[in-house]
Amino acid sequence: MSRLQANLILILVTFFWGASYVFMKFALFQLDALTVLAIRFDLALLIIGIFLGPKFIKTPLKTVIHGSLLGLILIGVFLFPLLGLRTTTPSQAGFLISLTMIFVPIELWLFKHQRVTSREALAIGLALIGVSFLTLHGSLKSFNIGDLWCLATGVLYAGHIILTAYFTQGESPLQIGIWQITPASFVSTIIVLLNHHHFPLPTDTITWGAVLGLGFLCTAVGFMFQPLAQKYTSPLNMGLIFSLEPLFSAGFSWLFFGELFNKYELVGAMMILASILLMVFQHQSGHWKSSRFESQK
Repeated sequence: MSRLQANLILILVTFFWGASYVFMKFALFQLDALTVLAIRFDLALLIIGIFLGPKFIKTPLKTVIHGSLLGLILIGVFLFPLLGLRTTTPSQAGFLISLTMIFVPIELWLFKHQRVTSREALAIGLALIGVSFLTLHGSLKSFNIGDLWCLATGVLYAGHIILTAYFTQGESPLQIGIWQITPASFVSTIIVLLNHHHFPLPTDTITWGAVLGLGFLCTAVGFMFQPLAQKYTSPLNMGLIFSLEPLFSAGFSWLFFGELFNKYELVGAMMILASILLMVFQHQSGHWKSSRFESQK
């Protein structure tokens, strides 16, 4: 797989994640957020079990441990925004979570002493300004505890991206993808059972369609293809591609709910696309490699 192909797959994955907000909105008309989260992971695990059962069983212990670690991080990535949205606005939450693109190079520098190139810094800067135009609507209110939960989401997801890049260099990306879904499914299901003393299920076709979309496209497909593609690109590229998520989300909101782009959002969208074009469409093939990572193996 070439680097360009890997980046295009990650863009498709981010497209599905952008659609997840629409699926969530439809599902939340009937179910609470924690229940939707649990059903999302349970359906993904069921789908993976049906189609990839043998690979699930024949996984080396090291890969099980690494995949499970990524799965535990994923629980925080999905749970923290739910906690944050209790006291902050969706637009500010979207902006703070999108700071993942900034936290990736910061964490690479802190833990691996890896610096960004001038091209990467320019792309990150463009994406950051673009996301702020797209999500903040001209205002950034004072921080509260909800904002800290959303900021922590960005930090966690940046760590997830970096660890995925590291683990997939010497292990099966497919098996890592399988095992990161497993603990997320079990833990989220236990939380729902403790809160409700039973497991609520959808009762109409629209809600079932929404949770099936979340479970299949956004989770089973999304988190299986992410590690597979990340083997051939860099964590910085993945962090930058993630900035497309609010853009795709805004597009789906326009399609399904008639929410229109204003002039600031259009400028933001164009800046995000410019940053992606700057970084993603580089005709480089082969695995992404970091001598700093490899020297520690």
